[in-house]
Amino acid sequence: MPGMPWTCSCGRRVPAAVAACRCGNPRPAEAPTLAAGADALSKLRPEQPAQDWSWAPKLLSVVVVVALYFGSRSFNRYSTSKEARQAAVQGLGQVLDPTQARDMVDRHHAGCFDAYYQTGWGRRQSAAFATDKYAKCVLDKVMADLDRESSALQRAARAASPPRRAAATTQPTPLAPPVTRPSWGQVTLGDLKVREFQREPQLSFRVEFVALGANLTPSAMCAFAVTCEGQSPGASLVVGCPLQIEGAKATGQLHYATAGPAPKTGACTLELQLSDGGTTRSNKATAALR
Repeated sequence: MPGMPWTCSCGRRVPAAVAACRCGNPRPAEAPTLAAGADALSKLRPEQPAQDWSWAPKLLSVVVVVALYFGSRSFNRYSTSKEARQAAVQGLGQVLDPTQARDMVDRHHAGCFDAYYQTGWGRRQSAAFATDKYAKCVLDKVMADLDRESSALQRAARAASPPRRAAATTQPTPLAPPVTRPSWGQVTLGDLKVREFQREPQLSFRVEFVALGANLTPSAMCAFAVTCEGQSPGASLVVGCPLQIEGAKATGQLHYATAGPAPKTGACTLELQLSDGGTTRSNKATAALR
């Protein structure tokens, strides 16, 4: 290089400014060196800046956060799917065989769950699962399967069963004539006794009587009228008065109250007859109310 001493062939060190040695040998021609090559390359190719890898840790942290986010969402979806399937199996297991219920739910769980589980994407949008729609989806599909299986079993049973014989015709049984309640015979009414009587604030009374006759029934009607001195004759009234029957003898009582009071003075009289609900069957019995 210019500016550097050189070595003569005779072994002497010669300053750079001297072109020939004392021994007469000229300075040898300069040979190319690695340094010269480096200098040449540096002039031909511009210097490249050093690579900056400071962004790598940031990118790695982003990748980890994204992986954790989607991993947690996947875990939540898996947990929800597992719990929904267990609930469906438990519910159907109350009406079906547990093994059959599990098989039925396994057929339709994935499709119904995917249809009604929604994953939120926003920062505040969490996952949503329509449990009622999911349950109805599974139930409808299971019922459809059961209906198809039942129809198939019925067809197989009909195919395997022998043909039915024609049912023998039978003559209709004649209906029995309606039973009619026998009417009372003639009834003797007597022993009419007044047990209670009151003039005010309204006329009221209770009487007991004895009836003798054939075919008496507990259901009886009392036809009666009350007449007091100083008033016009009372209208005839009919009320129920059940009988206590002992063979051909029956006892009964009549309890009634009018709308208004009786006169403060003057006698009141009761006239009474018995009816079987259609016709008056007894004599007329009379009693003084007092």
